[in-house]
Amino acid sequence: MRIYDVHKMLDEGVPSEARFMFPEIVAHLEAPHEISKRILCLFGLRRSGKTVLLRQSIRYLLERGISPDNIHYLEMEPGDDFEALYDYANPRAKKGVYFFVDEIGNAELFVNRAQILFDALTEAYGAKMVLTGTNSLAVWLTGTTALFDRSTIIRVSHLSFYEHCKFVIKTTDPSAEDLRQYIINGGFFFSDAVSEANYIEQSIVSPLVRTVAIDSTEAWFNNSQDYNWRSIAREVLLLSARTITNADLAGVARISEDFLSLGMAENTAVKTQFLEYMQFKTTRSSLWMPQTEVSALLHFLEMLGVILKVPNKSPFCERFKWYVKVPFLRSELTAQLAGYTDRELVLKGPLLGTLLEGLFVSEWEMANGKDSVSFIRHRLADGSVYEIDLVDDAQRQLIEIKASEEQASRYTGFYKLQEYLGQECHGYERRILTMQDIPFIYSLGERAYDSADGK
Repeated sequence: MRIYDVHKMLDEGVPSEARFMFPEIVAHLEAPHEISKRILCLFGLRRSGKTVLLRQSIRYLLERGISPDNIHYLEMEPGDDFEALYDYANPRAKKGVYFFVDEIGNAELFVNRAQILFDALTEAYGAKMVLTGTNSLAVWLTGTTALFDRSTIIRVSHLSFYEHCKFVIKTTDPSAEDLRQYIINGGFFFSDAVSEANYIEQSIVSPLVRTVAIDSTEAWFNNSQDYNWRSIAREVLLLSARTITNADLAGVARISEDFLSLGMAENTAVKTQFLEYMQFKTTRSSLWMPQTEVSALLHFLEMLGVILKVPNKSPFCERFKWYVKVPFLRSELTAQLAGYTDRELVLKGPLLGTLLEGLFVSEWEMANGKDSVSFIRHRLADGSVYEIDLVDDAQRQLIEIKASEEQASRYTGFYKLQEYLGQECHGYERRILTMQDIPFIYSLGERAYDSADGK
């Protein structure tokens, strides 16, 4: 267990600008103990800025006169005993004391023992505690089980295009090339090149395997240690990427052919459970359908913000469409399914439109909330099917997404569906968005900061 000297925190170059969820963290830190008797858990993918938010929170307290002696910043290391954390914190816990614990998932048996932190430190003594770490499964599971009703959970999502411009490339006037690079490489604070396989291994598979092996997770992952999680996670993500790209992948007719082209054997059970989950109506699918390893993993990936499940407003076609939300992962998985060895190639062919659709829908959901996103895929009496990519009932918007102005000029969905729209979406604004609508994409991410500022 590493213990940091917070006296030096103001001099360590902590970024001055924070992500939009920072005010929510501040609200937790400033809330009186009598009002907020909760532990704050930050969970999200690697390189999304969780540790930076932790350090910015410490700096915030120091700048407001909180004594460094009342701020404790710890980092758990692989193999650390959970009892070491408790033994350190317990004699120091009192009202007005703050504990920030990074890499909490490294603590042995954290998922099983986390309630002790609440009972002995937060509730009994009034100490504030903020937990985070790369092992997002451990943090999320703890918040939904041992710390249920005892914690506030904040998801630290991947970077929107606006945030990519703000924090990574540092521009307020993004170009078309900036958007193209975000589509294939964006979403995180990457300091250097990272492969999709390594990222999935480090962010999803390894933490999952470790948590299942050490902690009690039977409520979610039955008989989990018998599963090849590396294979299941990869197949689930490929299936998620495939659903939006298949119509554009000439000559690829069946899922099994996709997997054979990648040198992978299709797991029929995984595919079946995946499709069952994705066609189940409630967003809390894993709580209401037969519990399987695949449904548990999919539910976690939804909560983590890796995949997005979007409902169809029309009852006459498939009930859902789903996306890989993170641009970097979406482009890499799509390129693999298309047989491309270079991700850049997806920007030069028909797949650009599908990646752009995934980008727009994900950005819209991040800006306006999950309930704001649906789509229409409707079958007419003559058997023809037409689609509108994005519907927002609250804002009364119908949006179709095309790669180019030429493709937009050929789109007939609004006209063909006018009878259906007159009944279900009367008076909705209709618009077509393309790669040229960079300011609009940029503004979607900016909305999160306007909301955080109360605008």
